[in-house]
Amino acid sequence: MKVGIIGATGMLGHHTGAALLSRGHEIVVIHRRGSDLSKIKDLRFESRIGDLQNAETSTRIARFISTGKLDNSIFVHSGLMC
Repeated sequence: MKVGIIGATGMLGHHTGAALLSRGHEIVVIHRRGSDLSKIKDLRFESRIGDLQNAETSTRIARFISTGKLDNSIFVHSGLMC
């Protein structure tokens, strides 16, 4: 299964990604431009740039989900936005 993760560069997101990979799933990491991806360099992932605080990005993510490139449109939001 291919699963999208928002907030993968944080501790919870990293552990979620690692758990999914260990179960044979693929992950797509949605991250802001300039995010420090070295924190998740041990994970195999497809990268998509986007900031959820930007309306255009939210629209692009919705379109990406609707393409069927993620199985069952599963997304994990592991970030905290204040």
